[in-house]
Amino acid sequence: LVQTRPLEVASNKEVPPEWCCVAFAPSMAEVDHPGGQAGQDNHLAAFSNCHISLMDYSGGWTQDVPQRTRSLMQTSWPSCLSYTGDGYWIICGFSEGQMQIWNAFSLSLEKTLNAHEATVSSIAASPQTASYDPRLVSCGKDQCLRVWHVNTWLLEQHVHELRCDRAGLRCCAFSANGNWLVSVAIELTVWRVHVSARL
Repeated sequence: LVQTRPLEVASNKEVPPEWCCVAFAPSMAEVDHPGGQAGQDNHLAAFSNCHISLMDYSGGWTQDVPQRTRSLMQTSWPSCLSYTGDGYWIICGFSEGQMQIWNAFSLSLEKTLNAHEATVSSIAASPQTASYDPRLVSCGKDQCLRVWHVNTWLLEQHVHELRCDRAGLRCCAFSANGNWLVSVAIELTVWRVHVSARL
């Protein structure tokens, strides 16, 4: 164990704050010792039920890790989190089906999407090495997989997965080259990704 990071308790909140989901930024060099090794985009995004926090761990995991925070102005809880493959966007899914798109550099909210009819269970971003323009796949308790074009945030494809129970789709993930997508429900399903080549 290197460090624990408690949440600051806001006096005006009825519900006590708690961490909900986290994601590391895609990086070319990682911190690999306590003193720290500067790399590219050594950031950890963490969402609680009341705010987003972006921590810069390029100097190591010290008690004074630099961080920036923004308040979350909604009632639903964060349920999953992912960076896009280029590290430019942070995408958070919520318990009431929304997805928020945050600029990872300015930490400003770019867009809110009504993505699912129930909790967003998982978000997967296509890798930068994929031969097509970047895509984001979300899946949810509503038993649906949805494919989003990252450049426009438009919904490109909607798949209702029949191999689900009441928990819906639990997880989705891309392969390292972006040619395959796996989703998890009652069964583990492997999908071949067919997308037009990068323009």
